[in-house]
Amino acid sequence: MDGLRMSLSKVHHGTFSLTFKSVKPDDYGNYTCKVNYPHYIQGSAVTALYKGHMIVKSTNTVEVTTGEDSNFNYMVSLDTQEGSPSIDDSVLSIKFCKDSNKNPLYLFQNGEVQVQDERMTISRNPNWDHFILTLKDVEFHQNGTYTCMIYYPNYKEGSTSTILIVRSEEKHTKLFPGWTLCVLLPVMLLLLVVVVCYHKKTDKYPKHQTVVNCMESLDNQEMTVKLHENGSGEINKPILITSKNKYLI
Repeated sequence: MDGLRMSLSKVHHGTFSLTFKSVKPDDYGNYTCKVNYPHYIQGSAVTALYKGHMIVKSTNTVEVTTGEDSNFNYMVSLDTQEGSPSIDDSVLSIKFCKDSNKNPLYLFQNGEVQVQDERMTISRNPNWDHFILTLKDVEFHQNGTYTCMIYYPNYKEGSTSTILIVRSEEKHTKLFPGWTLCVLLPVMLLLLVVVVCYHKKTDKYPKHQTVVNCMESLDNQEMTVKLHENGSGEINKPILITSKNKYLI
């Protein structure tokens, strides 16, 4: 025990504090405090001593259609009292999991990549403060929540979750192109108007097919005229028109 750099404050209402002086790189890690009291079960607590926090940020949701590529964008930084130091990728670890599955789909560790799905790739800038994890040719069953966890020595791990929404591509068979309907619709309406107007006119002025049968009499020069309506046969009472030396129709 390094008593020269550690000091314990006085107990006050059941609380006390343990202070580290001049923290060294080797001091970072987990510390367990155990407290014993007569006739009581021993109590213990674990506290982690970190140099800072690993900050990871991303969008809440990503929406794609089946067959497209989904891009997960991440912003990374080290939050310390010393500012924002550069990130050494040789000691950086990135773990990418889906839902509650602990087996990583993507793992970057010790500068090497291990992927469970070969369609996953990563692109980054040189200092690792921004990187994009891409899942190619997304399928509908890949809907879910994806969590990215980043580990860095002496820093508290950072994590963020993104919901991937995959919409199925609905393919519809089009009988006509869109522009065809724009042309056909006015033409069909115009034809409808013409047909309606035509029927109204024929109802007002019905057409009759008139057949004139003439019979000449040598004695009185009479002519008999019979009218037939619409070619459907004689009317019930033929109209008889007679005249001498004249033809009346």
